[in-house]
Amino acid sequence: MAPHGLYNGGDETAHIIGIFPDTESTATFEETLQPFGTAVVTIGADTDSTTTRDE
Repeated sequence: MAPHGLYNGGDETAHIIGIFPDTESTATFEETLQPFGTAVVTIGADTDSTTTRDE
């Protein structure tokens, strides 16, 4: 997975929207994402909320 190169060059908050081809999406971060305590976060149709898993 290649990292995205998003950059906000302005003074206001940037708003980003993503369109995905499936009902489940897994995001992998370079560092641990708090408050989840993991660098891998999966959001999917089989869950009622965000789930995490360590790899």
